Amino acid sequence: MIRSYWNALRVDDEVCVHDDSDPGFAITDGKVAFVDTRAATNAITIRLTKPNATASLVRPKRLAVHLQDRDSGTDCWRCNLRQ
Repeated sequence: MIRSYWNALRVDDEVCVHDDSDPGFAITDGKVAFVDTRAATNAITIRLTKPNATASLVRPKRLAVHLQDRDSGTDCWRCNLRQ
């Protein structure tokens, strides 16, 4: 995600997050749960809801996050590996 979009995120914004611990870089839907604006660039906490209805909070890297309505043509090396 480009820095200006990252800095514009607000609580309850819908995003997609790549799981860097997954070998296939799985992507999961989530909602912004917390924005810490004290840092030079916002520190974002995202609530991920798994298919089994459990939720977890993650603090992903900026480049592992996409807006929910992202352009499928966006150049993302994680998405390119999944194709």
